[in-house]
Amino acid sequence: MRPFLSFPLAFIILFLGLPVRAEASLFTLRKMPSSEMVTLISFFAVLLIFFSIDIKSRIRIDDERWHVQLFEWVSRIGGVSTAIALTLGWVDLFLPDEGSIIHVAFVAVPGSIGVFAAIVLGLEMLWQRDDDSAD
Repeated sequence: MRPFLSFPLAFIILFLGLPVRAEASLFTLRKMPSSEMVTLISFFAVLLIFFSIDIKSRIRIDDERWHVQLFEWVSRIGGVSTAIALTLGWVDLFLPDEGSIIHVAFVAVPGSIGVFAAIVLGLEMLWQRDDDSAD
């Protein structure tokens, strides 16, 4: 496995506490009670506000530098995936805990993509500082 792919996988496993079945070698998720889902939805709402501010603050210029376009797309993908996770978590909140049609993974996977995108955009600040000092 490539090193850049192993970090997101390890992050998902450690962050969400996903136990791994050795005999089936598939990921299984624990049930998430409504109280924990409310906390997760609140986190996604704050993260979505972050992405909306980030996208609105970007000035659209035809810049050919690859990292400017990369961070712009990371912000868009993170915002969309966080919105999906927030919507699915909100719908799941009103469904009964037993026999819910929305599996925890449907909330966890796009939410983890959003968190990873936020981390990448946090690293962008270091990149911008290097660009500003070079000018």
